[in-house]
Amino acid sequence: RGGLSRSGVKDGFAAPDAMVAGTVIVYASAPGKVAADGTGRNGLFTEGLRVALAQKKANLNLDEVLTTASRWVEQKSAGRQTPYVNGPQTLKADFYLAGSAAAEARQAELERQRVEAAKIAKPDPRIAELEARAREAERQAQIEKARRLEAERQAQAAKVKTASEVVKVGIKYQVGDWYLFRDPDDGDVYLWYYGINNAITTAIEIVRDSGGWYKIIRNNKILVVYSSGRTRNRRAFYKKPWKKNRLAKSLASFGSFSISGTEGITYFKFSQTTITITLPNKGKIVLNTDSPLIQFTSSLGRRKQFEF
Repeated sequence: RGGLSRSGVKDGFAAPDAMVAGTVIVYASAPGKVAADGTGRNGLFTEGLRVALAQKKANLNLDEVLTTASRWVEQKSAGRQTPYVNGPQTLKADFYLAGSAAAEARQAELERQRVEAAKIAKPDPRIAELEARAREAERQAQIEKARRLEAERQAQAAKVKTASEVVKVGIKYQVGDWYLFRDPDDGDVYLWYYGINNAITTAIEIVRDSGGWYKIIRNNKILVVYSSGRTRNRRAFYKKPWKKNRLAKSLASFGSFSISGTEGITYFKFSQTTITITLPNKGKIVLNTDSPLIQFTSSLGRRKQFEF
């Protein structure tokens, strides 16, 4: 329209000083020029847009619409009015109107991408089921392990006597009246003899009481009591290795023992129906297996080796 624009330009609108990125502004007439009202309900430029939009051409983009509208306005105004378009050419060329084949193709591509993205975001239900089964199996395994450990703990705790600590409970290897034990501290193996019959099959416990004394117990009956010196010295009886038809053991140290109520230190070898012990410079002692335990006092001191 005629008159003074906000920019101070007389008779028309002025071009903007700056443009927002991604924006196209269309003016009905060039800057500084007046747009005609036209003869109908709409101005001349609006009529040109209606003509351009009415085209049935496929893949109609914004650039073609504005070009067609501008050409129609110039023809109808005999060149007195030229529409003005301000904006990037690439945007006008890539902007397709709804309903065109290109717009529909673009929409279809966007939908395809959306569907593919949804497939990636949503895992295969079969894989999810297998993973869930694996997690459940692992959980059940952990529960079963916890139950087993608790059962073992309770079984062990049931064997602990009042004010006592169970040091060793396990399988004993019997040859006649001999039993093979493993040291609860260092794992060394020793031979122990109890002077009881050969029919012993029940478990034997080694228990340490609150006073530091060790007790060997069978069927709640104390068989042997020995002092904590056994733990400190760790060498009370003959150690491995075994030798075929012959037993040679190194004696590392003595301890203080009470066997059948008598203090002393005891070393034994079982041979057929007799117990035979040979001591250097003291001859040989042979006793029947039904005899009481053989006992030696601690006055024997240290010996490097006993051979049988």
